[in-house]
Amino acid sequence: MPIFRGIFKTPAHRKYNYNPRYFDAESEELQERLQNAEKLKAEGAEGSKARILFGLRRGGYSAESESMRKKSAMRSNMLLLGIIVVLIVISVFLIEAYLPLLLQEMEGK
Repeated sequence: MPIFRGIFKTPAHRKYNYNPRYFDAESEELQERLQNAEKLKAEGAEGSKARILFGLRRGGYSAESESMRKKSAMRSNMLLLGIIVVLIVISVFLIEAYLPLLLQEMEGK
């Protein structure tokens, strides 16, 4: 019977205990930031992808993105202001045109 027991026995778990000798979190973070900066400066499709990804992340800030954001906000505000002005003009026109008719109808009844 011991022969069959060795065939169907599951192996024991192996443990991997590796402890690094030296780790500097600040230098690792610095290296990662330098690599990201190199990706952002790169030309071509990869550089474009990196810049888009950086802009979509929270905290992604640059002077160019700030000016672009301000231009976009100004354009949006101007469009909203234009729409409000057009709606006010239409409302005034409709009130001037149809309010006397409505008042006459109400007095006649």
